[in-house]
Amino acid sequence: MINAYANLCKFRCVASPPPNRAGFYVAKKGLIYIKEYAYVRVSSKDQQESRQVIAMEGRGIPSERIFLEKLSGKDTKRPMLQLLMNTVQQGDIVVVESISRFARNTRDLLGLVEKLTQKGIEFISLKEHIDTTTPTGRFTLTVFAAVAELERAVGFRQLFGSVDIPPVLEVVIEADGFEVLRYELVFRLDTFGDEYVWTLAPSAGVFAVVQIIPLSAEPPLEPTPAPSPPHTDTAPNLATASSWARDGIVEAVTLDIIPQSLQNHYTNNITRAEFTAIAVLIYETITDREITGRVTFNDTTDVNVQKAAYLGIITGTGNNNFSPNMQFNREQAAVIVSRLAEAIGDPFPESTPAFADNAEISSWARQQTGQAQAAGIMEGVGGNRFNPYGTFTREQSIITMLRLFNYLS
Repeated sequence: MINAYANLCKFRCVASPPPNRAGFYVAKKGLIYIKEYAYVRVSSKDQQESRQVIAMEGRGIPSERIFLEKLSGKDTKRPMLQLLMNTVQQGDIVVVESISRFARNTRDLLGLVEKLTQKGIEFISLKEHIDTTTPTGRFTLTVFAAVAELERAVGFRQLFGSVDIPPVLEVVIEADGFEVLRYELVFRLDTFGDEYVWTLAPSAGVFAVVQIIPLSAEPPLEPTPAPSPPHTDTAPNLATASSWARDGIVEAVTLDIIPQSLQNHYTNNITRAEFTAIAVLIYETITDREITGRVTFNDTTDVNVQKAAYLGIITGTGNNNFSPNMQFNREQAAVIVSRLAEAIGDPFPESTPAFADNAEISSWARQQTGQAQAAGIMEGVGGNRFNPYGTFTREQSIITMLRLFNYLS
């Protein structure tokens, strides 16, 4: 824990920690004891929290100070979050793996951090390198405050009418030291498909991907987060993966969108139940809510199958059976990814397939195959052929679903 606190001494202490007394500092107001507390959240009981826990353990945070929540982040009325907020005391630090685990919108984030600040508690988010113990971290939070301003900005509605606030592709922040001079937003309006650049005053900005350009004074460097120790239970075993798929598999596993049971034997053909498990995990990760409804089948009690059937993204094979162990083919995959995008609320554009073997695609799958192709989620297998009845391997499924996740995100 001494290493974890070393960077704080530049701002909060007048002496280094005494040997063998981790967490104690001789500060300006006397001897204080600083503790780090972690908040870990996943959206449903089926999701794995191990990656977040490992990151916290890598910082030296003991398990008794890790608050685990398996609940949607749609609001701040979460039991473990409330317990954490009531437990931490002045001088403590709350650490999260990413701000999306702590809050699901800008206003909630700022409100929670404000409550911590009022109690004299600092906040660290590892992924975004936000650390309120540093000037740069506090500066970054001002960018988040700008998001809330944009959400209320009348000027945006006047400029673009009643369309929803579009996704921001990039934000460039021009600053003189820590004084923000202007924001430059690059975003796309889906209605027109065009890109726009909008330069704003500092009171109406937005945060997406931030590049800070100092004109005179260079901000101090952020402390480098402690590396997470290797963990054989959760690290993807790539020995069985094809070389072309390895980078994508690592990315998908890092994003927690692949069930742990499928993180091996990547060249095996995937089954209907296995592909459905990935689809459900992606739905619950993106929407941040658990599927509570169920539709049952005679031949399986798999909860992911029941959830997916309730959403309408999968159907049975007849006589109220699902055939969970039946191998999966490419046109079936196209139908499910298209239905999944629609269920999440971001349907693919209408399109017909443009493959040389269009005539071989089943009539019930033709429209969704064209949509999946137009969205860039599924491609041909060579010679401009789709091969609709070809089997789908685990690694092919993972790469396809990673494309879908990135498209929907």
